[in-house]
Amino acid sequence: MDIAVAQQFLREHEHAVLATWRRDGRLQMSPVTVGLDAAGRAIISSRETAYKVRNLRRDPRAALCVFVEAFTGPWVQIEGTAEVVTGHDPNFRLTCETRGESDVKTQRS
Repeated sequence: MDIAVAQQFLREHEHAVLATWRRDGRLQMSPVTVGLDAAGRAIISSRETAYKVRNLRRDPRAALCVFVEAFTGPWVQIEGTAEVVTGHDPNFRLTCETRGESDVKTQRS
């Protein structure tokens, strides 16, 4: 899938689940709202004390599944490396590493 198509999907849909990795290797998943920053990267805002922030500081790997509000329907999965940007509340920028089409997936129901 073309990254531009995934970016357009994220412009239109904000509901998502973010997967990060705990210290022991298990997944930790969080419902989030997602947008795009000026560079076209997925961006999520969270509290500094949230587990997802701690997990991403230790291990920046992340996976994001973005779906339509009705839940049943098309969705996009993005896998890549997150950058934690600090401020009043940290933001994450999830940059999709271009390893091939497996990084950005879509599904239509």
